[in-house]
Amino acid sequence: MQSHEAVENPKTPAKPARKTPTWLAVTLTIAMVACCGGVAVAAFTGDDEKGPQAAAAKDSASSQASATATAGSGYVSSLPPKPNAAVAASYVADLVEIDPDMATKSADTLVSRGRNQCSSIREWPDDQAKLIKLAQYRFTTPKHPAGFSLAKAEKILAVVHERICPTW
Repeated sequence: MQSHEAVENPKTPAKPARKTPTWLAVTLTIAMVACCGGVAVAAFTGDDEKGPQAAAAKDSASSQASATATAGSGYVSSLPPKPNAAVAASYVADLVEIDPDMATKSADTLVSRGRNQCSSIREWPDDQAKLIKLAQYRFTTPKHPAGFSLAKAEKILAVVHERICPTW
């Protein structure tokens, strides 16, 4: 009686393990570096062992380098570079002073919304009413799901402009 197990044929050589083509590995590596800002490279090289201060400094430097590179190429980014840790902390403190409920959002979220607001400041520099409405729309919290009052949105806009994109 024959077994249902696979029988090895001694005349047929075993298939070699498949290797990733070099071009694919290089393409994926370039894509990872471009998308992740070097985070993937840090994972392989051990750069992340220097601590959060080094990572923050590296992130700030890469943001400034990116802004410089785009400025030299004739392309103007619609977003300002990420602020350094001290500016971000002052920015968040100012927002929490406007409304304590802002503390329910992470600093990263508030900075991201501020940078997006800066893109609107750049696009509509002379339309204060529109900028206030956009700030009201962008800055929401669980207690203010439809945004803050127009008066608070105007204060938020002023803080964003002063702290995140003062030259715009």
